[in-house]
This record gives sequence, structure tokens and C-alpha cells, in this order.
Amino acid sequence: MLGAFGAVLIFMLIYYRFAGLVACVALGANLLLTLAFMVTIDATFTLPGLAGLVLMLGMAVDANILIYERLREERERDASLSQAIRNGYDHAFPTIIDTHLSSIATAIVLYVVGNDQLKGFGISLTVGLNHQPVHVAVHDPCHVRFLAGQELAEEAEHAAAL
Repeated sequence: MLGAFGAVLIFMLIYYRFAGLVACVALGANLLLTLAFMVTIDATFTLPGLAGLVLMLGMAVDANILIYERLREERERDASLSQAIRNGYDHAFPTIIDTHLSSIATAIVLYVVGNDQLKGFGISLTVGLNHQPVHVAVHDPCHVRFLAGQELAEEAEHAAAL
């Protein structure tokens, strides 16, 4: 599991560069918060529970890909960096919320009608997906805007020189 997680992080760093760094930080924070909550409620990590964590991480990567591809599209349309960031997050967020709510509903059904192993899967998936939109809506844009501040300043300096 750690090897696959590391491979995903390396891929995001190579393919998305700067945005990949932000995504890696968000993924790490998301995993850490989920594990901390699971330890706090004294949850036992079974194989299905770990599968729920893996699915949650996969959905986090998917959310970041949706956002960053949308950002790329905005930049290709010659939008300014700040406009591309705003539009990228604004247009991707409804899709992310939809996928998360669908998965949480499924996890709740599995918890209600399933055996103990399915309950572990449902809990770990629900816990991870509950706070992930907060990362997507608050944490990621703040980091992107903060780290992009240098590029925005260079862009403004370049425009002023013209």
C-alpha cells in the first residue's frame, strides 16, 4: 500500500509539478486526519477498512486531477492565473461533491446492511470522504494561491514591462 501511495505521489509531482506538490500535501493531510480519527474512535483496521482508505485516497487523487485539468484548460484559454485558479476550483467542485455524496451514501448502505467487515469499509470510506471536500474547497486553493503568489507577481511585473 505504501509503495503504491508513493508511486502516486511521485507521478503527481512529475506530471503536475507545482500543483502536484499541493496535491501531495493535501493527500498526506487527508490520510493523516483520517487515520487520526480512526485511532481516536479506536477502530480496528481490517483488510476491508484498508480498502476503504485506498478508495478514499483514490478519490482524493481524482478530485485533484479534476481541478488541475480544469486549471490547465483555463490557462489554455488565456485566462490569468488568478482567474484560472478561481474557475478551476469553481467548475470542478460540484462534480467532486456529487461523487463524494454518492460514495458516502453507498458506504452508509454497506454499513447498515453489511456484516462487520463491510462496516469497517463503510466507516473508513465515510470518515475519509467527509472531510475531503474541506481540503478541496479550503486547503488546496489557499496553498495554490499562496504558492502561486510568486508567479502572479512575475506575471504582473512582465505585464508592466510591456
